[in-house]
Amino acid sequence: MSNNSRETVFERHYEKLGQQISEYARTESIDSDNFFAKLKALKGQQAKIAEIFEKQKQEEEKFSEERRHELFGNDLVYQKAKELGNNQLLEKFHTRSLTEDEYQEAAEQFGVDLGIDYYYGLESRYDYVSAFSEGFARVTKDGKWFVINEKGQKCFGPYDYIDAFSEGFASVKKDGKYFFINTKGEICFGPYDEVYTFSEGFAKVKKNEEWFFINTKGEECFKGYDYVSDFSEGFAKVKKDGKWFFINTKG
Repeated sequence: MSNNSRETVFERHYEKLGQQISEYARTESIDSDNFFAKLKALKGQQAKIAEIFEKQKQEEEKFSEERRHELFGNDLVYQKAKELGNNQLLEKFHTRSLTEDEYQEAAEQFGVDLGIDYYYGLESRYDYVSAFSEGFARVTKDGKWFVINEKGQKCFGPYDYIDAFSEGFASVKKDGKYFFINTKGEICFGPYDEVYTFSEGFAKVKKNEEWFFINTKGEECFKGYDYVSDFSEGFAKVKKDGKWFFINTKG
């Protein structure tokens, strides 16, 4: 259901209860034993509808703002428009109706040097553009994944999938297997059946039905577990023989 449709439904319920309250107050005797109790119940229902509607609006606005930040947070033109309260330009960003000429005109007006932050222009060239991580963003075109730098230049790819860079490495998928590449695009480690991003110097990987960790040198660490989780604050949860344990970065 669209936001407008949902709003219409809530308004109808709210107005209908308002009419019931008015009708009840007009036709019922105030001396009735249940007059105030029923009136209070009807007003309570109306207040509840208003509360639910307001809560949903807040959640939708929060999601929308988070999504907008993900899409445009790195764009200096967008940031400047937001800072100046240029709602007309912001609306064009949000609805993807801003043309490249309008974008360049706004950049010139705001004194923004289009170079490493030409984010909106990237969106028009690719099917998907991720946020930047460690100087790189992931993009897709016609089902293939690539890595671009902050100048918008295509660096690595194509791959079947690319994860975000973390601690100098990104996992990539090619021909059904996973590998890790460094910031030069060189394949460093792999192949693996499953991989996760590096966290606190280790990445969990799966190979031949066995889960274990590799470090940033590609060395296999802490083997022999049925499952392992990512390291967080110096510890990782591991499973062996149906039991769960915590290990530190020394295993």
